[in-house]
Amino acid sequence: MARMHLLAPVTEPEALSAYRSGLSAAHAALTARLVTTAGKVTPPPLGAAHWVVQIKRSPVDVGGVPMVPEGVESQPFSEVVNQLATVERLIDALDWAVGQQMDTVEQCHPATSGGRKGSCSHDLVVTGPGGKMVFEVSDVAGASGNGNGKVTKDLIALRGCICKDAENKRAQRFLAVSPSSGDWIKRNHPVLRFQVDGPSPATSIVTV
Repeated sequence: MARMHLLAPVTEPEALSAYRSGLSAAHAALTARLVTTAGKVTPPPLGAAHWVVQIKRSPVDVGGVPMVPEGVESQPFSEVVNQLATVERLIDALDWAVGQQMDTVEQCHPATSGGRKGSCSHDLVVTGPGGKMVFEVSDVAGASGNGNGKVTKDLIALRGCICKDAENKRAQRFLAVSPSSGDWIKRNHPVLRFQVDGPSPATSIVTV
């Protein structure tokens, strides 16, 4: 049986401010659940020698948290950490979009990738008086900045994007990435433009 999403996707338009507030609340609640789970495993020298191994696989109680789908009661500790790291960059992208005259979330996949290749489905799609913006969001760790080719895949998805705004103009396309991924982009795709008014030093917004 496939594992259900940690956070439900947005498939119908929703006010950006309201969605951002709800997502932030879900993030805070899930972070608190992580802290509680970590506290249940006693670290060395008093506890198990394989503390990290245990905590990595410990189930986190996620039931009842806002935006967590009904029926999803637990997720592995490491998976919750990874997904919440991406959610933090997603929140940064939402904050930046507000400053670009975006006011509506048309689609958002906070805990999984967007739709199939060749479709107008991405990690985040927002609209407003400023037009339409689509984002691929990631939190790639490590010095390479492109572990498992994640950023390369996101670039391909954005370059093949067919999204149009209300005036039938091509949607503006962006990456929201970690500093290490930003460095990788600068080395390998120097023509791409970084937004200097990014929402946070922790997240780079890159125009594709």
